Amino acid sequence: MNNKAPDIGSRIASALLDQVLGLLLRAVIWIVFIISVGQSGPFGSPVNPFSLFTDYTFALVFIGFSTLYYLKDIFSGRSIGKRILGLQIVNNKSNLPASPVRTVLRNFGFLLWIVEVVMILASPSKRLGDLIAGTKVVSTIRPQKIKFPFYQYLCALLLSVAVSAIMYAPFYGAGSLTNTEPETAEEFNETVVKEKQEVTEDLAAFFEKKYETEFESVVLSAQQKPGASTTMITGSFILKKDLFESGEVNTLKERIRDDLHEKMRGKSFDADITIVYTEGDEPKITHLTESLNE
Repeated sequence: MNNKAPDIGSRIASALLDQVLGLLLRAVIWIVFIISVGQSGPFGSPVNPFSLFTDYTFALVFIGFSTLYYLKDIFSGRSIGKRILGLQIVNNKSNLPASPVRTVLRNFGFLLWIVEVVMILASPSKRLGDLIAGTKVVSTIRPQKIKFPFYQYLCALLLSVAVSAIMYAPFYGAGSLTNTEPETAEEFNETVVKEKQEVTEDLAAFFEKKYETEFESVVLSAQQKPGASTTMITGSFILKKDLFESGEVNTLKERIRDDLHEKMRGKSFDADITIVYTEGDEPKITHLTESLNE
């Protein structure tokens, strides 16, 4: 059968090839995923691909890639790396190609990879997984082929998925940690409305408290500019009658401007606030306009 024990170099090269090909596959899937979700979300907002990860999608990715690794040798005991290097997994007793279930059992040894590395260095033809599955790796010029019943492939698949799911259990909940952005237009809109309300209430409460002896009333509204991160602040301040002269109002406007910058620190905003005051019996109106781009 022209089988012989492989050398350490070919075993390591085969494993590295499988790992590199696996990484390339993951990269391709990830790129396709990013392209498929598009470059913008609801209302033109940018999408963070990780925000689409829920516990279910995270589990699907984790279990899917783990299952692919466990199944890499199910066809005639040869992964792509083994085919390139002329290696094959065979039954330890019969020297025939290992069954799909045996190859999966063998790959479970990867879970204790430190022991695996030590055993490969000590015995190039055997590793921990080989002891578990009753297999060995041989170097062959003419690989053997056996057609196994379909149910064996099905059993190998189910076994791989089950073990992958068990391995995922400690990571349950990790998907929700990445899901920090709304997934739908409705959720996005609700978040914007909530943030706008919080900013409005916070600003109004601040100015009412700080200027309670000077303002008759405070009306403020904060809105998000469409497609931008800038907050538009509009409203009116009605000053108590005969409290300010024109020159004093200008000084007050500077104080309000400074307070706006302090409250909106680190945020971009456009403000247009109407200030109503009286001189004698004559009502006067002035505007405070201010912008800040962070």
